[in-house]
Amino acid sequence: MSRLMRAPSVIVAVALALAGAGAVVAGRLNARSSFDGLLHGNLGLSFSLYPATVSSVIGAALPWTLFLVGLAALISFFLGTGLGVLAAWRRGGFLDSVLPPLPRRGAMFPAARGRRPRR
Repeated sequence: MSRLMRAPSVIVAVALALAGAGAVVAGRLNARSSFDGLLHGNLGLSFSLYPATVSSVIGAALPWTLFLVGLAALISFFLGTGLGVLAAWRRGGFLDSVLPPLPRRGAMFPAARGRRPRR
């Protein structure tokens, strides 16, 4: 454990962030109040944006997330339906021979996990 993580102020900040405000009793986490806070939507304080609550961070990002998910679903639906209709329209043609193997080819690649390259 690093020297910074043993500092009392850091321990209290981490405990408050994990359990939410008012969940630390005599230096220990009060599990019942942290669970009650979780049930009522109190997710505590953000580690990356410290004074902000987790609920406010999620609330700020949620509209854009829903917009992008909806847009991606619409684009994939219309593009996939259109290409499927074209492939079925000309049976045995170019699109009918090229499009069906594409999902299998795409499944061969691993999912992106957001890993950063090592330095």
